[in-house]
Amino acid sequence: MNRKLVIMIGLLAVFLLISGQAPAQVTVWGEGAWTNTDVQINIYANIPEAEALRSFGVRLIYDPNELTFDEAKSSKNENEWYFGDGNNNEPYMNPSDVTLEDGHYAVITIGGILDTNDTTKKVFGDRVLLATIWFTRPAGSSGPLTTTPTLDLGKPDPFKNFVVDTTTVLDGSIVFNSVDVFERGDANGDGSVTPADMIAVRNAYYAGASLPSQPAADCNADSNITPADMICIRNKYYNSP
Repeated sequence: MNRKLVIMIGLLAVFLLISGQAPAQVTVWGEGAWTNTDVQINIYANIPEAEALRSFGVRLIYDPNELTFDEAKSSKNENEWYFGDGNNNEPYMNPSDVTLEDGHYAVITIGGILDTNDTTKKVFGDRVLLATIWFTRPAGSSGPLTTTPTLDLGKPDPFKNFVVDTTTVLDGSIVFNSVDVFERGDANGDGSVTPADMIAVRNAYYAGASLPSQPAADCNADSNITPADMICIRNKYYNSP
């Protein structure tokens, strides 16, 4: 076979292989922790560098019979999403509650980045925190939620939620994964608080690794995963009925 033809066929095969690969997508999911009095849900995203974002918009849909939005405790991740120089920033749209047509409610969070020191700056990376949403539960609640919250685009068209630049909007390709809500202290996410969760916290803490469900591993709810959470898990396990 002609040598040039072999090279051309090889190049064509490489082109077809590359063009057949699915492009990297922005993936959004939630990790939560419940107690009998409250629920915390962190919303995260994996954002490929090729799709680094200028803005995002998500809504967390929940059942108002089980949860009441706690606006005072809820927040965006303003370390990543801000309008200003990173130190002196302008306030912009805290998470807000809306009523949906089906009787459910949703907390909408809109965020963006406009760094006055670097106007080209965008946000990308693995496990980027978008927002932390808190709820209270009705008096007398116990056990896990009956209705698990879900995620969707923050606002419908013509609003543009996940924006790369003035010509690129990713709203049609965002992958929304589940919102996993475990009991606070259930660090390994197996459905119960046991000494195994102490081991999960210990191993992850000393290895500097993330845990399967970070809010649930934060047993004492101080926003840090430390040995203090091992003590909290131990106390919770031995004091349980």
